Amino acid sequence: MAQSAAHLVDHVIPHVPVRQWVLLLPITRLLFDQAGLKADQADSGAVTLIQRFGSAANLNIHLHCLVLGGVYRRTDGEPVFVEVPAPT
Repeated sequence: MAQSAAHLVDHVIPHVPVRQWVLLLPITRLLFDQAGLKADQADSGAVTLIQRFGSAANLNIHLHCLVLGGVYRRTDGEPVFVEVPAPT
């Protein structure tokens, strides 16, 4: 593994500044707001699959996301699901 990392640094990524980019979608905040709850009062969830190829086997990196249609309000017992309207 160390040789692979050394190869990456020496032959693929040049010795220049590198930035990490993170794509964020405001889905979680929107869900909390629509449910009338704050982030410390509820939890949300999502599953994301990174697909690298299109239907023609061409390089086409894109994300498939399954996001809950609401949030789970925290309670002293079982969490309660609060459904919110679909985004427009």
